[in-house]
Amino acid sequence: TVDAERLRLSALHEQALGEARVSEEAKAESEAREQELLAALAEKSRALESTRLAEAQSESELRHQISRLQETSQAKEGELTASLDVLETSLAELELKHRELSAVHAEQAVALAAVEAEKASWAAHVQDIAKLSAEYAALVEEPEPGAGVGVVGATAVAQRGGCQLELTLGARDLIKMDWLAKSDPMVGVFVRDPATDEIVLVGQTEFVKNEHDPDFETKVLVDYQGPSDARELQFTVWDVDSEEVKENDIMGHASVPIRELVGASAAAAAASLQLVNAGEDSASRKLHQKLKSAKSRVLVRCAVVESALAAQRVAPALGSAGGQSSGLPQDEEEEEALARADQKEGDGEVSTSEFR
Repeated sequence: TVDAERLRLSALHEQALGEARVSEEAKAESEAREQELLAALAEKSRALESTRLAEAQSESELRHQISRLQETSQAKEGELTASLDVLETSLAELELKHRELSAVHAEQAVALAAVEAEKASWAAHVQDIAKLSAEYAALVEEPEPGAGVGVVGATAVAQRGGCQLELTLGARDLIKMDWLAKSDPMVGVFVRDPATDEIVLVGQTEFVKNEHDPDFETKVLVDYQGPSDARELQFTVWDVDSEEVKENDIMGHASVPIRELVGASAAAAAASLQLVNAGEDSASRKLHQKLKSAKSRVLVRCAVVESALAAQRVAPALGSAGGQSSGLPQDEEEEEALARADQKEGDGEVSTSEFR
């Protein structure tokens, strides 16, 4: 029994020792885990502290940036306020100038209307003068032999069939048509009948080399039908590069009613006609703009003369010998020519109207 008890006690002792060893191992393991947890906690604390420090630094930098942005914003706001003030001042000045210009434009419009009214009044006066001159023509005596008819007396001579317009032509501020030299201008004169719209070339000047402000020597004659003449004179200016006048040598055109031209001659003034180019292609439009910018124009002086005297004046300029006088006084020479024409008309050879 004692041995059995001893063996039991020995087994219990061994079991107690085993449990003590297990307990110690568990305690050591628990302490190791505790140390690991403490180390991990310390590491996490250090990481959290680093994070807190970094966040504090970032917060400081952000506050500094916000402060700088606020300062920049305030400065920009000040600049924008100043610019806005300047713009408002400029706008006020512009509005004031606009009102001043509007007032000036209104004054100019009034002045222009007054000028147009004055021009219309003068045109009416010129027409009245021409009308009175035509009415007075029947009351005056015939002009001196060999002298020009002028406007006064033109009606009587026109009714007799011996009256013509003697045109003296010039041009001013013509444009350059050639690359290496000035233009060589020449003027052609056409008559357009508004009743039939027929256009007939009645004469042309000589051409003048390298000249943009020519005064032509050749005079052009146009039959004059008296104050009731409703036809229109058309003038075409060419740049003559050769004997052939080509389409692309045309500088421009101008036109004037015959009655207006005679009215201008009554006022002792030369008609100044703006040159235009009415073509539809781009080259014609560019040429028209050049003529308009340069204010290119044709000058026309008109004198109403008897046909025989006009032939004597024009023939030498054209190199013709047909304009020489027979030595008789002007009226006698014309009466003799009309008598011969009447005699031939009676014989059926030629009509007086054809001879005239």
